[in-house]
Amino acid sequence: LAAALHLCALLNFALPLIGAAGAMVALWWAGGSTPYLNGHLREALGFQLLYVAGLLGAMAALGGWLLCLPLAPLLALVAVGCSLTAARRAWQGAPYSYPLTGWLLRV
Repeated sequence: LAAALHLCALLNFALPLIGAAGAMVALWWAGGSTPYLNGHLREALGFQLLYVAGLLGAMAALGGWLLCLPLAPLLALVAVGCSLTAARRAWQGAPYSYPLTGWLLRV
């Protein structure tokens, strides 16, 4: 389940926030079952929400989709790379903290 939560972020490419909705449902359904799962739930949800917020913020700061298009492939590579790494680490049973959002969740 923890690996699937990290892979939910890939759903955000189809419909924004659908991956975060999947993580929120998993948090509601299985939240508090184990500290291991709770940690992966918080990390996955925080990354997905921050990714969508960052994308919307970049669009607002740069004036819309047209100026944000050059950043899209870079943001997509970062999101896919982080999600796949997190899923692999969760599959191996190891904890994982996203490099850009881990500090935000600990505050």
